[in-house]
Amino acid sequence: MIQVKSVLFVTYHFPPEIGGIHTRIAHYIQSMRDRGIRVTVFVIATHSLRTERFGMFGADIVVCPGRVSFLPLTGAYIVKSAISGHADVVHVFTGASTLVGVFSLLIGRFLRVPSVISFFGKEQLDEPSTVQRALLPFALRLSTSIGVNTNYTKSLLPSSVRPKTSVLMGGAELPLARSRGRATERPKTILFVGRLVERKGGDDLLKAFKLVRDQIPDCRLVFVGDGPERERLEKVANMLGITRFVEFRGALVGNPLDNSYEESSVVVLPSKRIASDSSTETMGFSLIEASMHAKPLVGTNHGGIPEVIRDGTNGFLVPEGNPERLSEALVRIISDEELGGRLGRAAYEIALQRYTWDAATERLLSCYGFDRHSRAEQQG
Repeated sequence: MIQVKSVLFVTYHFPPEIGGIHTRIAHYIQSMRDRGIRVTVFVIATHSLRTERFGMFGADIVVCPGRVSFLPLTGAYIVKSAISGHADVVHVFTGASTLVGVFSLLIGRFLRVPSVISFFGKEQLDEPSTVQRALLPFALRLSTSIGVNTNYTKSLLPSSVRPKTSVLMGGAELPLARSRGRATERPKTILFVGRLVERKGGDDLLKAFKLVRDQIPDCRLVFVGDGPERERLEKVANMLGITRFVEFRGALVGNPLDNSYEESSVVVLPSKRIASDSSTETMGFSLIEASMHAKPLVGTNHGGIPEVIRDGTNGFLVPEGNPERLSEALVRIISDEELGGRLGRAAYEIALQRYTWDAATERLLSCYGFDRHSRAEQQG
């Protein structure tokens, strides 16, 4: 069992961007820092023309250009940081099948330290670039271990590498103020949080909401998030005659996002497969955040969503692309105070057991070959 004192992340995604991967990295950094582990993050910015170094998030952040012509410079920075920083782990968070990603794994193997890669969905395995498709098998072989967000993602990997693959799930912050149950204010609120893209099923949600309002007239629908589908969804809401009861709040973080969760009656994620989009909903980060707010959940039986929603325990699962079944689940929760409260409390208890950032970081360290049982030795 190794003792982790220094970790080197390589990623193409990092704050201030907003998204599940970015949030995950930022919280891993914070949680590792609390354990006395130094973190250096190489952010590969594909349009950057210079390399700069600055400190933030309690880590050393190195922003490097991603152009092939800058590869020697980027590579030199990675080598220098790995050696001078005595890296105990090299973790390619995103971009495993790129030249920088493979190079970073080679450095880790040369230093004889764990060389880890992460996968978060099908799109990372269906690379559009010929070069990336050629590099992916090398990255899979070079890695000493692989971290994935759900068992669904693990099932997408070649069977030969699954034995060295760990399911890490994710984490969410525990909000300062929690209702630990249903919102008591009126009108009843259905909340969607996520990027507004077609595969998220926003059109199905609008159709389901119209059916919900036929039975619960004082209900409203709130979308938190932005994306290319927003204009079309607004048109769909208008066509259905429900515009007055649908609110698009855009992307939110911090207290405004927490407040949206707190005032909701139920949180829904109606993702579905789209022929034109190779991506799938491999986990559903908003469902984990909603659980920390003790909200009942509704999601489709799609991708990794069933690994978060336990049907009948913390929410309900419905078939994807089925507004009628989606509306039935939403009505069932909204119209039954006792049921909604019970599902929300169960969601909260499950979240405390599985989805705190401390628990998520323990799973990550175990993937590296380190767990809480050797923490005392490390800190000593």
